[in-house]
Amino acid sequence: MHFIGYFPGSDFASESQYGRRTHVFKLTQEIGERTDVRSTFYFGNPAGEFANLDVRSVDASGSFAVKLKKELELARTLVTEVRSSPEPTVIYCREAPDLAPTIAARFTDAALVVEANSGHVEELEDHDSVFESYRHRLLREMKWRTADRVIAVSADIAEQLSERGVTDVTVVENGVDVDLFSVRRPVSTEPPYTIGYVGGLQPQQNVEFMFDVVAALDTPVQFNVVGGSESEVSRLEAIVTDLELEDKVEFFGRVPHEDVPEYMNDADLCFGPFERIRPSSPLKIYEYLACGRTVVVVNDEGLQYFTDYPGVHVFPHGDAADIASKVDAVLDTVETNEAGAAYVRENRSWQAIADRTVDICREAVRDNR
Repeated sequence: MHFIGYFPGSDFASESQYGRRTHVFKLTQEIGERTDVRSTFYFGNPAGEFANLDVRSVDASGSFAVKLKKELELARTLVTEVRSSPEPTVIYCREAPDLAPTIAARFTDAALVVEANSGHVEELEDHDSVFESYRHRLLREMKWRTADRVIAVSADIAEQLSERGVTDVTVVENGVDVDLFSVRRPVSTEPPYTIGYVGGLQPQQNVEFMFDVVAALDTPVQFNVVGGSESEVSRLEAIVTDLELEDKVEFFGRVPHEDVPEYMNDADLCFGPFERIRPSSPLKIYEYLACGRTVVVVNDEGLQYFTDYPGVHVFPHGDAADIASKVDAVLDTVETNEAGAAYVRENRSWQAIADRTVDICREAVRDNR
């Protein structure tokens, strides 16, 4: 099988694309190293990565007219590559609103597999104009309906797609680098405990609510916050000052990726997303678990499936005092989450995710012939 990975939006030099960059990087690495699959990858900016793989750089940026011209040229490139391939071919892409994979799949015998990371229930304010909003929706709908298979990263996303009439949807959650993220030391056996949060600091992450919860805890804690730009850290530092939590909260900003497991292992308990609605598969939760940490998530819709994971507590949204009382109860019995670490090592390694992805692609190729 010839696997063509098409990711024009992936910029491996960007610090703002952690989730997308990590997911695409690890899939590329795992699939690219397989000997039973010939692979070719298209990226917006490979940034010198994947020196031993067949990687091409593509540019689909610009005005609408420029983008359309580039998309048609890229579609022709894909069509030529598919038609010249001696093996049956699959084009694997994300649900980004681009046109080239859809055209290539319609004009060749290549199978199309689309990865869906969101339900994309978009509002007009998400875009600069009504036209832009409509264009994004139309291109995504075309891609989903052309696809031979759709891979959704969570059951909620799969359900949303099904409600929109998309068929042949399979759930494959995100993964974790089990070689990098591991249990390096046990958690503390008594207070004061350390709570950790690693990730973006945008308003939708609801880190401000985490501060309110920390302020309401009866258990003595230190809250370490890792990630975010300088401006985001400055904004939150001002909030911490207003709450008089300077002695309990410490910011570390962005740190090298290879150092992240150390910060996670410094924590006795980790906060996951505190978002009311989030249909997704957050990398940080799998990474926390791989480090043997208990995880607290506050969510009403989209992340409920994590209740099946050892050591993950998903609480519905409430006031800070209510959430704090539940966190206090978790801290009373907190221990190294060996069961959670074992579960993700066995089921959520990037190799396991890549193996499942390749299996689905083979099924799509077989059914498309």
